[in-house]
Amino acid sequence: MGHINNYSILSDSSKADNSSYSGSEVDYTAEKATLFTILPCLSLMIIGVNSFVLYLMFTRRSLRTATNVCLASLSCSDLLAGACAIPLVIVCTIQKTDSICLAMDLFGRFQGVSTVLHLLVISLERYITIVKRFKIDGVIRVKSIIKVLCIIWLFSLTLILIQLAWVSFPVYEMSRKNIKALEMYITCLVGLVAVCLLVILFVHGSVFYTLKRQIRHIMRQTPRAELTKSSRKRRNKEFRAIVILSAMIITFTAGWCGYFLVSIKQDIQIPKLLDYAIFFARYLTALANPLLYTFFKLDFRESAMAVFHKFKSDRLLQRDRSSRAVSI
Repeated sequence: MGHINNYSILSDSSKADNSSYSGSEVDYTAEKATLFTILPCLSLMIIGVNSFVLYLMFTRRSLRTATNVCLASLSCSDLLAGACAIPLVIVCTIQKTDSICLAMDLFGRFQGVSTVLHLLVISLERYITIVKRFKIDGVIRVKSIIKVLCIIWLFSLTLILIQLAWVSFPVYEMSRKNIKALEMYITCLVGLVAVCLLVILFVHGSVFYTLKRQIRHIMRQTPRAELTKSSRKRRNKEFRAIVILSAMIITFTAGWCGYFLVSIKQDIQIPKLLDYAIFFARYLTALANPLLYTFFKLDFRESAMAVFHKFKSDRLLQRDRSSRAVSI
């Protein structure tokens, strides 16, 4: 794959000499048909689910906690995957222009860096709230989280736009020096993501150990019959939040690991089927994240069910009024 257009679903077949594509015209048409059916549907699903998460955040005051604000910001990042990144992939495949494919590449890397930094902030927020509860003020204010999230967005955008310093058009005429600099930049970017994941794993291990120790202490000091309903609910809530975050981290690692590994060595030859798997896995994370905390995180699930019940009640009320009007 090329140094810039390195993950378009049909990027190999878009080269003028068609050197990396050995299939027939029928196979290429089938690939295009796949592109114009699956990707638009995936884009609409990503936009719909993440927009629903943001709607819940704006309409439900009870959801505006530090953790949920981070999740809402992550939804904004995932929303860009459906609204911008996937459409750019489609346009890049059709037009094959350097500027469009470069924009596609920038959005892809931006989403990867932004996602891992959001997961890092969410993990650290859980760590401070649970592990450092008695050593420091364990309550993290929403305003402080918003400031941190603004820094993440600015840092991610700045970090991704740095590569424009080594890109020239047309891309295939880039100097060897610029190509080497771009490869070094991508390697450092992958290293940053790897370091963030290692920190996340360490923080998660500490949180799990602390929760297990606290529960063991509570069970030892307090008879089971005397455990209050609120303490059990709080314990289950913390464990559920950590399990959901763990699932999001596993999803990110599975979805983005292949992409970042291929980015380090872009001229590596991989099977076409594996190339498809790496491509779609990366975008499926933008759909999996909001589904995880919308349907499994208790406060989001309760708010979502309330919205659905209200919508159902409004539909029934409207139908009842219509039937009365007809009878009159």
